Amino acid sequence: MALKPEYASSEAAALLQTTCGWTVTDIHPLAGGHFSQAFGFEADGRPLVARFGSQEAAYRKDAYAGEMFAAALPVPRVLQICTFSSVTVAVSERAPGRLLSAYSNDILALLQPARLELLATLAQIDVSRTAGYGWWDQQGQGGFPSWHAFLAAIMAPCEDGFYAGWHNLFAGPLLDRVFFEQVYAQVMRMARCLPEVRGLVHNDLNRDNVLTDGTRITGVIDWANALYGDPVYEAAKANWRSGGEWAAALQARFSTWPDYDWRLLTYTLHVGLDDLRFYAQIGEAGGTARTEEYLRHFSALATEWEAGRSI
Repeated sequence: MALKPEYASSEAAALLQTTCGWTVTDIHPLAGGHFSQAFGFEADGRPLVARFGSQEAAYRKDAYAGEMFAAALPVPRVLQICTFSSVTVAVSERAPGRLLSAYSNDILALLQPARLELLATLAQIDVSRTAGYGWWDQQGQGGFPSWHAFLAAIMAPCEDGFYAGWHNLFAGPLLDRVFFEQVYAQVMRMARCLPEVRGLVHNDLNRDNVLTDGTRITGVIDWANALYGDPVYEAAKANWRSGGEWAAALQARFSTWPDYDWRLLTYTLHVGLDDLRFYAQIGEAGGTARTEEYLRHFSALATEWEAGRSI
């Protein structure tokens, strides 16, 4: 599945000049995500980043985040968004430092306190000027009436966007309907005990979306999946992405939050379901198999917890 364009540096420079009006020097490819091709370049003596993709709505969420959250977080500001043919390009400030993915595990271990503090800062940001839960749009408004409604929507069929027609995957070899629905039902039962908390959740703080200079966090990028909801969801995603290696550090930092362990496990199951359908949607059998195995472990743990708690 082709998820992003593939331009040579010279082609990207020409498009930036002819379509967006930039005089480009020192252009070079950067590590990108699943949906954007990224280039670093200079213009008027400033280091900038250009991302090419089909995700205009995602780039406009980045623009909103840069405008609204830069006082509390190192979010690069989006300077321009322009569209040509079926491709959108977003030009942003370039944050100093390198992606976390460029550093050794030893350095990442030293950065763990700073990364935990990033989660705490996100949880404290005031979002009271906006409304709604779940994924928010380019005006910062959430798309669901409640946090529980957002959690439940992971099972809903989609008619457009990346997950359009994803229920068809149940007819193929990658997505086991019985298992998916079993874990979904488990999430919904456990969610009865969850609070209606509304905070800022980046929802994708992987190593390719956070920059550092080796001592501190210098950039938080890619707000496409950002949402309003329980900040423990961010902790669950961090723990899931770490393969459980963050569990003790997260527990030490956030266990004073009410019913933290139950909330964390519930959201871990939800994150796992989201990853499971993602890998199935892009046709990555290995990722789907690994995710299902990992999710079965947490589902079994949740079954034990449910047995000991009346819900």
